[in-house]
Amino acid sequence: RIEDIEQCKRDFLKQTLFHKFIEHTDENNGNWGIIKDQYNRFQLAPCYDLDCACRIHKTTKKRGQCDNTKTDLQSFIEQYKEESWLPRYLEEVMEHFSLQEAYKKVEENTKIKIPEQERIRYEAFFQEKQKELKNAYELSIAGREKGEQR
Repeated sequence: RIEDIEQCKRDFLKQTLFHKFIEHTDENNGNWGIIKDQYNRFQLAPCYDLDCACRIHKTTKKRGQCDNTKTDLQSFIEQYKEESWLPRYLEEVMEHFSLQEAYKKVEENTKIKIPEQERIRYEAFFQEKQKELKNAYELSIAGREKGEQR
């Protein structure tokens, strides 16, 4: 169905944005998939194989490239800024993402308590990445919208 295709495309771009955000260094075609359910509907599989992210187990395996051959968050947003849903999605992520909520969900779903030392490291990493995301948004999307208003 065309709706499934469009939703898979949006979800794939969101997942790729997430990979850029967490600096996933093992982006390859074996690390994503599409699931078909019993009703012949399709959806993107949840993220998996993320052990090479957040500057842990850094590898030189594969980082997904944008059209300009760069692998950074800014280049990705610049490449897909014309997607009509992207500006609102980025605004929601920047406004509502909470690392504390993520910790809570991990602990509820896995019963694993993230050690305090790791929490501190993740918090520093995510603060840095949130600034990078906001800057990329300002340069690519907010700047474009201001130019359109003039």
